[in-house]
Amino acid sequence: YPFWGSRLIEAPSFTAIAVITLALGIGANTAIFSVLYAVLLRPLPYPDSDRVVRIDETEGRGSMGVSPPNFVDFQQQNQSFENIAAYSGGSFILTGGSQPLRIQSATVSPNLFSLLKVNPLIGRTFSATDENESQNRVAILAHGLWQQRFGGDEKVVGTQIDLDGDTYTVIGVMSPDFEFPIQTDPVEVWVPLSLPADLSTLRGAHYLDVVGRLKPDVSLAAAHKDLEVIASRLAQ
Repeated sequence: YPFWGSRLIEAPSFTAIAVITLALGIGANTAIFSVLYAVLLRPLPYPDSDRVVRIDETEGRGSMGVSPPNFVDFQQQNQSFENIAAYSGGSFILTGGSQPLRIQSATVSPNLFSLLKVNPLIGRTFSATDENESQNRVAILAHGLWQQRFGGDEKVVGTQIDLDGDTYTVIGVMSPDFEFPIQTDPVEVWVPLSLPADLSTLRGAHYLDVVGRLKPDVSLAAAHKDLEVIASRLAQ
């Protein structure tokens, strides 16, 4: 210890490098833990979140997303879930302000917010009729985007915004503590998922993330067996 102490005093540049390296190491570990805590360890910020589960499909030993027709079959045929919803991530270019802004987005089935048992701060969430894009495109804003881009103006509900060149009507703003999905880059706008009328060609397109809310009297193991029966029937 005395030897290294004297060497550090004699070589201040080495001391600086060592301190900087140590600081970077601590910073990296802190960042990794923050992401780990946010994604895996922190309780989900939804009512009765212990009933909310993720549903994946598997092939061999690997897991993958759920195809649109399988998602619909899981919704219609299961006996274990109060609700099953799907979503996919992406991004939009928001224009109309001082400069274009790339924002994180999630395309979600209209029942997602009711599945999570959350309400908007202002406005409303999606309804079943919002699935039809040909009638009217609608969007829900995250609280941060609402504050940053629209100055927290409650009159934003009912106004139109431009996302990737398409016009969307803002129908609601979520509360500041709402996140979905929980990820390192928070979602800033939600739009409704619209599935094609003919799903027959999409059985192998596993691009949807799916979540479900278990019924109060159903265990995770029982729900797993329930979906396995449906999957076996689909395979046949």
